[in-house]
Amino acid sequence: MSTATDVVLGDRLKAARKHFRWSLREAERRSGVPNAHISQIETGAIRQPGTGVLIRLAAAYEIPLAELLALAGHADFGTLNEHGHLDDYANHELWNVVAYVPRGREGEVCEFLAAHGIEVYRMYQNQVG
Repeated sequence: MSTATDVVLGDRLKAARKHFRWSLREAERRSGVPNAHISQIETGAIRQPGTGVLIRLAAAYEIPLAELLALAGHADFGTLNEHGHLDDYANHELWNVVAYVPRGREGEVCEFLAAHGIEVYRMYQNQVG
């Protein structure tokens, strides 16, 4: 049985897909997410898709990632001010995220995250080898 949150997420994704006039197969081609998986999210059969799936859908559907994460129940990012920062950190849970970024693409990744409502607080370089 699906909850209101599931239906809202599914409805949001389906409306975005219909806005672009994409079939499920076209959405799969553009996002890299299997069309059957997209269909299950849209109908609420998948209640909380993984963040990797949401990242791909956000990019393809041009929906802020923070919105999809919140609709899926992964996080509440609160209200972003005009600078793209959370207005009140005291009332929000902060998450640490680790990402492996190809050397030289750090700026591009930061821009992508900011465009999707996620603030990059600090970036470290680790030597892997």
